Amino acid sequence: MRFSTWLSFFAASMFTFLVVVACGRTSLEPETLGDGGPTTPKACSASTCPTGCCDSSGTCRTGGDNRACGSAGGRCNDCVAQGFTTCTATKVCARDDSNCGPQSCSTGCCGSDSGRPRCFAGTEAAACGIGGTSCNDCTTQGRACDASTRTCGRQRCGKDNCKGCCVNGTCLEGNKASACGTGGEQCESCSIGQTCDAIVGGGGQCTGTTNCGPLTCGGGCCQNGKCQGGIDDTACGKGGFQCQDCQNQVPAKECVDDGLPNERTCQVAQTCSSANCDGCCSNGQCVPLANTTTAACGIGGAACTACTNGNTCQGGFCKPTMGCPANCGVGNTAQCCLGNICAAGTFKTQCGLGGEACKACPGDQVCQDGVCQEPACSMTCDTGCCSGNTCTAGIQDNACGTKGADCVDCTQNAGTPACSATKKQCVVACNIGSCPTGCCKGNDCQAGNANDACGTAGIQCATCNAPFACDQITKLCTQ
Repeated sequence: MRFSTWLSFFAASMFTFLVVVACGRTSLEPETLGDGGPTTPKACSASTCPTGCCDSSGTCRTGGDNRACGSAGGRCNDCVAQGFTTCTATKVCARDDSNCGPQSCSTGCCGSDSGRPRCFAGTEAAACGIGGTSCNDCTTQGRACDASTRTCGRQRCGKDNCKGCCVNGTCLEGNKASACGTGGEQCESCSIGQTCDAIVGGGGQCTGTTNCGPLTCGGGCCQNGKCQGGIDDTACGKGGFQCQDCQNQVPAKECVDDGLPNERTCQVAQTCSSANCDGCCSNGQCVPLANTTTAACGIGGAACTACTNGNTCQGGFCKPTMGCPANCGVGNTAQCCLGNICAAGTFKTQCGLGGEACKACPGDQVCQDGVCQEPACSMTCDTGCCSGNTCTAGIQDNACGTKGADCVDCTQNAGTPACSATKKQCVVACNIGSCPTGCCKGNDCQAGNANDACGTAGIQCATCNAPFACDQITKLCTQ
């Protein structure tokens, strides 16, 4: 018998024996296979944002906001700017229209939402059509909506033609954490702390324990175990705490934009005016007088304006810089005016660029390149690694590292495709081949003879609880 065949037989025998003997442990996780495929694309797309939409900056949004509405990794739609009033539960822009038809809804299609007749944009898979005709739900056919013709297009995606998973009629590989699945089923996004492990036959499945929280989602908020950006009305928050659905509160509220007082918290929508704003109004939000800048200047609830011709915002008015050199901040460099002095513009108490008046950064914000903003991930992420500007635990195969360094995608490494949860560095995947006489805790090979790490043949370690203990020879939990 060949050694590899004997080894496989031994592993299978040990697995069967463990299931029968190991009381209190009713199942063992199967050995997982590394996908060995291409890395998760960083650009926002159907693969990286299957349940939301991509805004103009390439950020994946939840897709349920009136200003960022959409799904399946498509372009976010600003419903208000397009003449609609709401983003429906199916993430489609619409407006109430009791007499919906060709005259009132010529550029879209007519349908019903929550029992209310509405005119829909007609460009989304869930409501596709044009000319005020009845909308077609392309998702029931596993198809997408062709935005140019407003008809259901593309081949049906399903088990007959997709080994991976489907997103609005598109077949994806199904082995990425952001779009995971198999057998032509709908893709799902694995939670923070989980990985998408490839399975035999194609596609993958989400495995591992979710751990969305302050350490893994400091830049956003947690919703159903997943880290969200925290800037949508339906998923509002920061600091890794539970997201709030502002629209579902009584009365309905809005998620305050970044950079404004009470940012990323649910607040009652207010019409900015002189009655409630000592500074200026921008998109219905008040910019307090103390926070007015060269780009947004005004006083007494007037509309914000941008100061030009070298003027800066001083007390809510655009005025010539008093004695400040004319070349201060040329080329939008990090320099600001402090009276008649051109300051560096990179200090917390003297921050600014382009020769605007210096300002002090509020709260925990720091001055980076002349702009007040949250501290860079590398400055605050001591125990994990930085994925963009988000601090993650640093123990995922596709996000591994520590001490605020950029996360490493171990799956790109042919020899070390896994992440060690203790070392937080890329290692050989723990399995029967690399850990034949011990057991695996994550991707760390253990001796297998301890009560909290008992096992052999490269299986996942078991925990032996009293009255059971780990037998030092058989490495099984026994009495």
